[in-house]
Amino acid sequence: MAGRNSELLSGAAFAERKSSGWLRAAAACAVVGSLAGCQGQTGPSAPQASTGGSSAQPGVAGGASGSSGSPAVSCPGGVSVAPTPLRRLTHAEYDNAVHALLGTGLQPARDFPPDLPGGGFASNRGDAVSLLGVEKVMLAAEVIAAEAATRLDTLVPCAVAQGDAACARKFYTDLARRAYRRTPDASELAELGQLYSFGESNGGFKVGVQVAIERILQSPHFIYHVERTSGTLVAGAAGLVAPLTGLSVADRLAAFVWHSLPDASLLDAAERGELDTPAGIAVQAERMLLDDRGRDGVVEFFNQYLGIEKLGMTEKNSATYPGYSDAVRTAMWNETASFVDFVVRQGDARLATLLTSNLALPSAALAPLYGLSPGTAFTPMDPLVRSGMLTHPSFLAVHAHSDQSSPVRRGAFIRARVLCTPLPDPPPNVNANPPVVDPNATTRQRFEQHRIQPSCATCHSLIDPVGFAFEHYDGMGMYRATDGALAVDSTGTLTGTQDIDGPFQDAIGLIQRFATSQQVRDCMATQWLRYAVRRDDSEADACSQQQIRAAFRESGDMRKLVTAVAQSDAFRFKTQAAP
Repeated sequence: MAGRNSELLSGAAFAERKSSGWLRAAAACAVVGSLAGCQGQTGPSAPQASTGGSSAQPGVAGGASGSSGSPAVSCPGGVSVAPTPLRRLTHAEYDNAVHALLGTGLQPARDFPPDLPGGGFASNRGDAVSLLGVEKVMLAAEVIAAEAATRLDTLVPCAVAQGDAACARKFYTDLARRAYRRTPDASELAELGQLYSFGESNGGFKVGVQVAIERILQSPHFIYHVERTSGTLVAGAAGLVAPLTGLSVADRLAAFVWHSLPDASLLDAAERGELDTPAGIAVQAERMLLDDRGRDGVVEFFNQYLGIEKLGMTEKNSATYPGYSDAVRTAMWNETASFVDFVVRQGDARLATLLTSNLALPSAALAPLYGLSPGTAFTPMDPLVRSGMLTHPSFLAVHAHSDQSSPVRRGAFIRARVLCTPLPDPPPNVNANPPVVDPNATTRQRFEQHRIQPSCATCHSLIDPVGFAFEHYDGMGMYRATDGALAVDSTGTLTGTQDIDGPFQDAIGLIQRFATSQQVRDCMATQWLRYAVRRDDSEADACSQQQIRAAFRESGDMRKLVTAVAQSDAFRFKTQAAP
């Protein structure tokens, strides 16, 4: 990472600027010098006596000493964790963070360059920052700070009319602590004091505070998850390993459970050493999950896991699906978000319930699709028609084409995300266009050609039968008995699994089988680990996988799964790749 001197202009150069132009110019030096310099892979810092350092024993499942009651899993090889590259805030994390810091309703990250994936989830790990990205961060800081300046009476610990340097210092000290996820040091506070003084001398208390806010929101310590380690570096399977400090665990925990920043309670717990052990982490993870902000983390996981984040860009042919509209797709997304939050945080939290519940939310926009009267409460559907989140219109509409369903998209999703069975890349120059709609043939009949062509048969013999199970649902998720004038055939045989191979009649029967599968449970545990660390798992994470799966196998309880992930070695330790 670039040094502190490259992060911002000196106080003298800063003080020479007399118009609003200095804000952007100062930001350019700060952000280009530090954000663009913070890229690629970074290993753990040198051991340091940092408050909140971990003394946890590696290689033991968190459930052994945590409150989840999971069995201990011994890993005799010691701690082993894959390297973790430096990561920037994702769009959702950024918008949630500025809301947590300043109460703003603005969502400027929607205009940032796209998030880059890691492990199938938004990650922004190890990629270079473009100049466009730097410009967007600068503009966002300016807009947010200007908006916050109009509400200072709700933010600062004094009456704005009587605001002075002492009040400003108290405000930006607390703001920097929450934004940086640690207590700012003396040089950082001195720098913020300089910025405040210049702003105050040119525009009064409000401008001074506004300038300090801008600087904090452009700091790499806000934009990045800057992770520190403590204790002794030891040799691991993938390099040198050390425990994260309590404050870095708090940062990871807040990004994982809230998709945001730590609150004061979590930072205080870290500084008291309460995040040094799996048991202490479990206490905080459970508290955070049940907090209202826990909804953000749960919903964002399923938003990305199911792919329904793409609903906003999912268009349908108006002639084929005249009932599809902006209001309908918004209602689709809201239904699934409300459902997963209800089950995981308020209900029995069981994976089986997520997969088999027949509850629907027939809002005014969705009621016609379900054939129900509009309502605002969850309503039971025919269990032979709807079974959990994989039969939600949101999921089915995203994994379909604009003018027809898609057995390939739906089947590939199930294989990759529900069963965790990776598929090889398609052959080069393959025609990825769906077969043309034919009123004299069902979708299944038109897609059967995949298994006839030798170059496609290997993969499509695994993908297509699973996708055909969902043929009772059209391209926007409406249930149908016929495809055009022909009866739907949703039967098939599941192959290539560990414990649930065999024939099925339709999606309902297939999903019921998923609900009893250990492979499906293990896959869900893997997906949550990837979401928590925002990278693919590797052989170095084998012990963490073992810990997490053991905690989840007993009950299928999603709340226990979240806690087990947070207690795992992969979450609590950091590895520097060997040279």
